[in-house]
Amino acid sequence: MRTGILPGDAHLLSTFTSRRPEVSWDLSGFPPDHVLLWRLLAHAPHPALDDLAHFCPELRDITSVLTAMPSDQLLLSGKDERSRYWRWHTTEHSPEDQFDEAVERWGASPRDVARRAAQLSLYDLKPEGLLVVPAERKAVPDELLRCDSARPEAGWFDIDDTVPPGRIAQVSAELGLSVSEVCSRFHDLGLAVDAAGLPDHPTPEIAEVLRDLCEESSWLYRDRPLSPLQILKAAAVLYRGPVEILQMYQRLEFHTPEVFPLDASVDDTDLFENKWADGSVDRCPPAPIPYMLILLAAAHRPLPEVISRLEDYGYHVPLRAPSDPSDLDELLLDPHGPCSWWEVGTDDEMPFAHLLVAAQRTFCAPYTLVERFDAYGVPVSCRDLPQGLSLTAAMRLLEPEHSSDEGHLSKESPVSLEVLIERARRMGVPIAQVVEWLTQLGIPVPDVGRVLHDALARVPRP
Repeated sequence: MRTGILPGDAHLLSTFTSRRPEVSWDLSGFPPDHVLLWRLLAHAPHPALDDLAHFCPELRDITSVLTAMPSDQLLLSGKDERSRYWRWHTTEHSPEDQFDEAVERWGASPRDVARRAAQLSLYDLKPEGLLVVPAERKAVPDELLRCDSARPEAGWFDIDDTVPPGRIAQVSAELGLSVSEVCSRFHDLGLAVDAAGLPDHPTPEIAEVLRDLCEESSWLYRDRPLSPLQILKAAAVLYRGPVEILQMYQRLEFHTPEVFPLDASVDDTDLFENKWADGSVDRCPPAPIPYMLILLAAAHRPLPEVISRLEDYGYHVPLRAPSDPSDLDELLLDPHGPCSWWEVGTDDEMPFAHLLVAAQRTFCAPYTLVERFDAYGVPVSCRDLPQGLSLTAAMRLLEPEHSSDEGHLSKESPVSLEVLIERARRMGVPIAQVVEWLTQLGIPVPDVGRVLHDALARVPRP
């Protein structure tokens, strides 16, 4: 039987609107697109396949796929011990953790698990790779090959890496060697170096200022200009003025922001970073700023002042703060309010979908909110409902699949194949119509044809 037995099939391929039938394997989340496609093809014919073939005609030519085994479910999903639900694994989860969990639950050898995972196009593992014990640089024990002697977890340099100036300065200060001597030792190990701008004997302070304080890596590289956030953080660490730090970076021949206020202060750090926001702004203008950061910063200083200060640093902020904000303005400009600003940057349009949800929660007509956003200077993805979509139908399209799921579809929502199939089934329309509606509502939808071609290449085959 080519279909095989996969416990999650009952949930995944339900033909009913309710997507969680009473089965022992009650799964939450969405599987990888190639797994969904694999199960659809295994159970062909299936209405969703006919719909998807509109985007990828090659689907009609697939007649054989790998037969599923019940134990495959242990590779495809996991279960938190505190939860009664299993959850499909996604690319957001650590492949190493998924693999270790599957080995423990399956009770098989790592090699057997890796072999089956490779058949399922999971983890990008090669079973034969498990024969090789990681060398951990035992053949070359020179400590110079560490990326950062203060952070062993940073690992080791690869042969094609370039040693950044911060690591060179660190080694120079630790060993009392000149920069030229340090570079010679790295050259002897086969590594390229970047020592431009370094004095012959850098101080530990120079090594510290050359750290990536925005935590993308241990050290700064010269592949892009330094951000204002990096400069402000370095000023805070070294107890120096931001302009002095800026000049230090310039002497070290790093690309610095073209616009930087002379009265810059470490107090401005909250303009670019907030623990409640998703990440930080570690880029120079004209890079966009997330509106969530702007609105969160307005909790500590007036919104017009936040906008003005960002413009002092060279960022363009279209948002115009109302001079006399109404109660509705207060709600709409609240970062935790009824209108989601997540994933909306200063170079983006506000998704009309966000306004529809906000209109429902504020008991306002959508056009009223569109007018408010016109006043704010923030464009909206569309000014009215797409053709053929009523307000009730639009809210149904955006609603979460289950009350226990996260909120309505928004700009930050990952739109997978299963999301599109489920929404099409829910609305009683083709997937192409769902794609068109979501796009007009401002919800980013990937190129379905490309997604299907990529997924098809990973579908498990005999």
